[in-house]
Amino acid sequence: METSKLSPKLNLEYESIIENCNKLFYRREYKAARKAFMEAYRLLLENQPTNSRIHKGAELFNIASTYVRERKPKTAFKYFVRAYIEDLFTYGEKAESAPAAQVLLNIYKIKIEVFREIQSIVRAAEKEQQIIKNPQEIIDASPILMNLMKNKVVSGTIPKKRKVGQFKSKWEERVFVGGNYKDMLVILKQIKEIVERCGLDPIFAEDFEIPKKEIHHHSLMLLHECKGAIFEISSEAGQLLEIERLRDYGIEPLIIYQSSESGSEPKVTAMVTTLCARYNWKPQSYSNYAQLKKQCETYLNILTT
Repeated sequence: METSKLSPKLNLEYESIIENCNKLFYRREYKAARKAFMEAYRLLLENQPTNSRIHKGAELFNIASTYVRERKPKTAFKYFVRAYIEDLFTYGEKAESAPAAQVLLNIYKIKIEVFREIQSIVRAAEKEQQIIKNPQEIIDASPILMNLMKNKVVSGTIPKKRKVGQFKSKWEERVFVGGNYKDMLVILKQIKEIVERCGLDPIFAEDFEIPKKEIHHHSLMLLHECKGAIFEISSEAGQLLEIERLRDYGIEPLIIYQSSESGSEPKVTAMVTTLCARYNWKPQSYSNYAQLKKQCETYLNILTT
């Protein structure tokens, strides 16, 4: 969704406030910095044009960050959620790789169902061409989100990384989940969750101890240890290197991509398209979670019979 900007006069006032915010934050005067960030947020909130909105995600994220520094993660959580809602309206699918989504996923360990709830309300508002100027409106529209904001408990625990080559599952129970971990992380975690619910072991490279310089090598090692593989190719990030080895490893994959229109062609390079055609792998499109779930479950059912 397109966003508006402040008038030149108000923008000067905004920049002055933000400059002060940053100085206070870096001096570790977090309470004062938060007050300044809130002032910047209110300036944006109260000066939005009648028929459009101004993006306020950065201000909300920074407010949350001040609470984190003061060891108040539960209060910070509420602002991270609002920041994510702002990002969804402004950036759409790309919001998944923005800082707010990453914090909610990796620090707060928010369940995928919560992301779907937020996404569905945002999409419904956009479909009805509603202009949501305050992210609190989205929270107020959902009993699930209202309850979460009141009762979210932050454990602070981080699951231990798995070790490459050490599996408790059998080979025939392992399914590799591949794709762009930066831009499509929420979708990939949805796929991982579907695999788990089918009683199988999703092999998700992010869950393993892998040195940064050896990501490609270890990813191929993990792929080789699996009977099946699901690749999300909407956004490319090196999946081709892994997809090229599927036939060598005797893996018949499920290859899927996100589409706003059912049946439309994936926006990928000719190399991926040619590779899929060579081995008669037909990428399947999905436009919502229900379609994604059905495609994965159908593939996994065939894989295990």
